[in-house]
Amino acid sequence: MKFSFVGILCVHALKVLDKKNIKILPTHYILKRWTQDTKVGFIKNYHGVDIKGNTQESLGKRYSHLCHNFHEVSILATESEIMYDYAKRCSDTLLKDLQEMRKKMLFP
Repeated sequence: MKFSFVGILCVHALKVLDKKNIKILPTHYILKRWTQDTKVGFIKNYHGVDIKGNTQESLGKRYSHLCHNFHEVSILATESEIMYDYAKRCSDTLLKDLQEMRKKMLFP
């Protein structure tokens, strides 16, 4: 799923292409954001996310941004029991709220 979320082929896929003696990547594996033509649609930092571009690229950017943030939260939250309890309550509430939002979006 690395290509789906990040837009980079995994080492396994590259090895298969190498074994099949394919030395030039097919164009559908080269996303616009990795070319010199790109002007919009990349994350400049983890605080200001630009969600432009096609749907698959946007999905990957949102996923990457959230993973980074939740990783930072996890690091901080494990420093003490109080911080852990707070992060757990917040994440439980967030998960419940997002599940409710999804239900409302799917079945308005």
